[in-house]
Amino acid sequence: MNRKTRKFTGFGWIIETYGDGELAVPCTEVDIETDAMTITEECDEFEAALGALTEVEVIFDDTDVYRIKRVEGVFLTIKIDGEWVPWVYGEDELFAIERLEEEYGDY
Repeated sequence: MNRKTRKFTGFGWIIETYGDGELAVPCTEVDIETDAMTITEECDEFEAALGALTEVEVIFDDTDVYRIKRVEGVFLTIKIDGEWVPWVYGEDELFAIERLEEEYGDY
């Protein structure tokens, strides 16, 4: 990986939304306090998790989230035009790279 790419291998979160698809964030970027592997609107931790994700700007107030899942794998982000793009997730590095290419082309 070069200086324009950041990689994290380990646990993180997949945020499933109605309008924005899936968003990803490694656990190093956000602190969601729960033992649950999946957090839905029915869970007590849901509002706190949304607050934590909003605070670090993974999601915004108008993001329509329906599920947050803990996952383990590879998270990648790249810098385009001086800005870090949102993280992508893959079960392994190959899948993460494929997802990055799907989202951002031949970076």
